[in-house]
Amino acid sequence: MHDLNDQKVITKQSAQEQDLIIISDLHLAAGKRKDGCFSGTENFFSDAAFCRWLQTMSQTQASKTAILIINGDFVDFLRVTETPQTDTDFLAWSYLLDDLGFSKSVQELKRSIIPKERKFGLRTDDYKSVWKLRLVMDGHAELFNALGEWLNQGNQLWITKGNHDLEWHWKLVQRCLRRELSLRMSTSITEEQLGQQVCFFEDCLLIDEQIYIEHGHRYDPYSHVEGGSVLDDTPTELNIPFGSFLNRYLLNRIELDYPFLDNIRPSVNILPILIRERFPLALKFLAWHIPFVILIIPKHYYAYVFQRLLVFLLAVGGPIIVFFWTFIGHLLQGVSAWPMAIQNIVWLVVSYFAGRLVAIFQLAQPDSLVPLAETVFRDNPTLQLVTFGHTHIAAQTRQTNLLYLNTGTWIPVIENSIAAIRSDHMFTFLRIPRHKPTNWDTLALEHWNDDAQRAEPMILINKR
Repeated sequence: MHDLNDQKVITKQSAQEQDLIIISDLHLAAGKRKDGCFSGTENFFSDAAFCRWLQTMSQTQASKTAILIINGDFVDFLRVTETPQTDTDFLAWSYLLDDLGFSKSVQELKRSIIPKERKFGLRTDDYKSVWKLRLVMDGHAELFNALGEWLNQGNQLWITKGNHDLEWHWKLVQRCLRRELSLRMSTSITEEQLGQQVCFFEDCLLIDEQIYIEHGHRYDPYSHVEGGSVLDDTPTELNIPFGSFLNRYLLNRIELDYPFLDNIRPSVNILPILIRERFPLALKFLAWHIPFVILIIPKHYYAYVFQRLLVFLLAVGGPIIVFFWTFIGHLLQGVSAWPMAIQNIVWLVVSYFAGRLVAIFQLAQPDSLVPLAETVFRDNPTLQLVTFGHTHIAAQTRQTNLLYLNTGTWIPVIENSIAAIRSDHMFTFLRIPRHKPTNWDTLALEHWNDDAQRAEPMILINKR
């Protein structure tokens, strides 16, 4: 666990008696393609539901205007793997950059893309992040139209960074979003005016000394950024955490064959599912993808990788290597098939359960940030409420008059058990009225029931 105050930037803001609506973890990728299909790395398919929800929120606000806060992982830049292919693509990219005051010719853009980017997606330079954001906005046009209409009514949009959208660090990317939203508004507005409506925050928000908002990835060892926001030796690129390398070079490639793999909860079931249902893909995962990731990650992550992953690889890969070694040996020696088959099955079973056991103790991301919320409360005695995102698990805990909530996610969560795989869309959000004294005792998570087209109380069960 990292120091809670390590490089943390807390921005103090006032809601100015505007209602607050808080969501997190939309994870928008490139969206619907021209052929009407989605890439395997896309997770968000609820554009129409989001639009109906946001329209209802706008109509039911008691105050004149409200603030929509997207608490991290709004746009999933990591999962945008598509790159410009045609001269038309490069020309459109160049024109967009010109509009943003950043000049790059078509030839310069073509030369800037290296072969590795063709396979895994563009890197994190600001102008390359603009290309990815444009793909997201085109693929989720309905959602961004709804945000434009939200702003058109005088409401505000505040965005905090998560580990999947660290690219909001770049002013060029912020300008690109504001430009796109202004084009979707029916009223003319200056860039300076829109800058007051669409705000970006580096880390944490402290609103009216009472409400603390943070995405929560800094408390996840896989998602915590070690060092500054940009690379020391290449300041034009972002310093991304180890988990982002796993997403970019490992999970994205696997999800093209096995979509929603990263959505599985609990996360320790991922490799056992692959071994059980897609054994060749599991072998490729162990024999090719993981070693490749280890080779390309920055050196300052080596100690972390070998501390955690080496144990995992030995526990899972060791029995599989023995499996193939004995299998080939038995074939060469002409040993009877039945003893050979039984022995090999034993090794596979050992690999399966060893992988599960090590995953539980080594690779599980935090499912709950409640202990961290308690620390935040202790360090800030004026707080009434702390809310995180990141875990994708909606949560609500009240201690005396202090309230902790996690706003969950709007993407499918795949619950895995021995019996079945089940997908849930919860559409969770938090609504905080600020136009009058807030009754903290009655605040609770809600979810959008898109079938009934209404907001309803979120049903949560505390488990021991």
